[in-house]
Amino acid sequence: QCRAEHFVDESKRARTGTYTGSCWNCGRTIRPPAALRVGRRTTYLQPGVTLYRHHFTPNLPPDFDAPEAEVRRHPTLAGVVGLANLSGRAWVTSADGSTHQVPSGRSVTIAAGTTIQFGNGQSGEIIM
Repeated sequence: QCRAEHFVDESKRARTGTYTGSCWNCGRTIRPPAALRVGRRTTYLQPGVTLYRHHFTPNLPPDFDAPEAEVRRHPTLAGVVGLANLSGRAWVTSADGSTHQVPSGRSVTIAAGTTIQFGNGQSGEIIM
């Protein structure tokens, strides 16, 4: 709110995903961007971010050859952001008790508590 810049300190995130860090300048609670947690790895999901295989597979070294996903704004709904599947594999998402297939080329809306099975034996959860 006061426009001070921060690094997100993951040690300040509760097990529920709630962030408890505060601004060093004004003291207000910080709301970091949505993030994807896969194992112990957390990747922040801002529009324009591209994710690669190492973002979805713990202990894999960085590999920037082929994008697996991209964070994109919805083309017609203001404020809606999604994670586009570029992997070539179908994903399975679960949110609010329902399950959906997300084929390659389609997106899943970024919303807290959404879990994603990436079709490679790995799964992750969107946290806010």
